[in-house]
Amino acid sequence: MNYLGSNYKHGNYFSRFGFWCSNVLQDPITAATELERCVKQLGGVGSFVGRYTNNGSANNAVYLDDPINAPFLEKVVELDVPIYLHPREPPPNQQRVYQDYNFLAGSPWGFSSETSAHVLRLMVAGIFDKYPTLKIILGHCGEGLPFFLARIDQRLRHMTHYWPAKQTMTHYWENNFYDWGGSGNVSVDYPFEDDVETGSWFDRLEPNGHTKEKIGFQNARKLLKLGS
Repeated sequence: MNYLGSNYKHGNYFSRFGFWCSNVLQDPITAATELERCVKQLGGVGSFVGRYTNNGSANNAVYLDDPINAPFLEKVVELDVPIYLHPREPPPNQQRVYQDYNFLAGSPWGFSSETSAHVLRLMVAGIFDKYPTLKIILGHCGEGLPFFLARIDQRLRHMTHYWPAKQTMTHYWENNFYDWGGSGNVSVDYPFEDDVETGSWFDRLEPNGHTKEKIGFQNARKLLKLGS
């Protein structure tokens, strides 16, 4: 992160590039300290978290709703920066369904199914009631979750409510997440998608009002505090 800070925030490219603070959460207290250093001293725009954390073995997955991560989440909220929750494949002991077709465990499907389940854990655990200003960025059309929110909320209404969450899953999505779903929550997936192709598509759009500007640059400017 020192390299990124010196080259992309304080170097020759400061007007064109920002960078993420990459945080590993085996030690959440140390991660919180490093995030603060990265944001305040180096100029990072937010925290990059590589999904669940492996503690001790590949199959021992610890998710962000685990109480052990509270010091880190508190620091994120204190600094008022977003978390980019990057996907990864499910833990090995949860990949039986992908046997013989292991490639499906990655970006074609496993990334999204694993990450969307992680996000639902955060929602039902009441994380966004405890930290109402916590902001999380997801990629890949919200890892597919927006398309299922109506059904998820509908089914939860018919269950005995024993989980901590006080609001609907849709409420948390609309107030705490960025990626897809409304002109105020849209971004891109460079460099894994073709920006020439998507840019040409975007140029042909004729949305109402200031929607195009919000999608094109205002969302990122506001969320990541990039200035005018």
